[in-house]
Amino acid sequence: MRAAGLFLACVLAGCTAVSAEVPIELETTAWLVDDLENRGVLDDLQSTLEFPEDGRAAGNLGCNRFTASVRHSGTAIEFGPIAATRRMCPPAIMDQEDRYARVLEAARGLRVEGPYLFLLDEAGAELARLTRMDPPAE
Repeated sequence: MRAAGLFLACVLAGCTAVSAEVPIELETTAWLVDDLENRGVLDDLQSTLEFPEDGRAAGNLGCNRFTASVRHSGTAIEFGPIAATRRMCPPAIMDQEDRYARVLEAARGLRVEGPYLFLLDEAGAELARLTRMDPPAE
């Protein structure tokens, strides 16, 4: 149900892309969520984050695919309304999906350290840790 609400909010808001300059290391990398709100994540569930083009973010919330506008400057980041597909999955997966959507909505900062991307709240506290995914084999 939350995904449906997010989709409706996006439709009502117009979901326009926000001009942004996403750094190369983010733009060319897919990130896998390793931890949400210091509570871990479900094994074998791939919640992801990508920046497929300037001003856009996309990925998998856990059960549903999403897209959102994104503004980024230096270590500041802000995601716009999230548009998501509306599949239903088991409760544990939907719980993780809801937590990830809340983290994206609350993120105001980021930090990249080696293979990790940390999403931070306004006070600089860690909301999520993501790991750089290996590029697909060619």
